[in-house]
Amino acid sequence: MDYNKLLIVLLIGNALWYIMIFVLKQNDYESSWFIPNLSDFSQMYKLIKEEQNTTKKNRYIVLLIATGLCMVLFLSYLISFVVKY
Repeated sequence: MDYNKLLIVLLIGNALWYIMIFVLKQNDYESSWFIPNLSDFSQMYKLIKEEQNTTKKNRYIVLLIATGLCMVLFLSYLISFVVKY
């Protein structure tokens, strides 16, 4: 059961992160397809601040928050899993 939670959160978080990278590249921001890093979050924040279209801006905000929550959730599951076993 614990493996399932870790795997599901990892897959969802990874998919969201790559969607975020796709959005950044689409808007001419530098990002690597193969090495996601934390600078993607700051670049996404800059993109949100610069975006004029409110619909896109709201979508980007949801994407940024969801990716961050998946990252935090995965780390908390991972820590509890390691401590448990």
